[in-house]
Amino acid sequence: SGATQPSRWSDVRQLRRIEGLGHELLEAVYWRNGALRYMHAHTIMNEPGRAAGLAAAGAERAAFQRLVDQGVEFLLALLAVRKPIEMAAGEYVVKGDAEGTSALLLREGIFSDTHILALMYAGELCFWAHELGLPASVAWAARREGTYADE
Repeated sequence: SGATQPSRWSDVRQLRRIEGLGHELLEAVYWRNGALRYMHAHTIMNEPGRAAGLAAAGAERAAFQRLVDQGVEFLLALLAVRKPIEMAAGEYVVKGDAEGTSALLLREGIFSDTHILALMYAGELCFWAHELGLPASVAWAARREGTYADE
């Protein structure tokens, strides 16, 4: 059965439509879902002999592909909840931040350490998929093409 499962991307985007969820709660839901899938994949990749079994086509490889896709989708959804802050060059947010590092992070949509971890987790999930020869995540490809935002 070579058919692939449909992406859960539409399911992930449905959470944005739940009224009453503030930015923080919505980000927490996306973070928990994405981080749990990342940790599951991390466990699989670090279990001796198990990652080697993913190299061959089969149900376990397809399940790992779904795990990676879902993890990346939730983590990228977390990053898309809030819009990056627009500010003029030289406008600093943190007193004493002469290099403007905090302003740069806010302009890029990085609002907390969770956002940085989400980027790292999504990147590592994509790396593992690439290492195993799996196709790129649907959500990652959409983000690269600029069609990811739910606007």
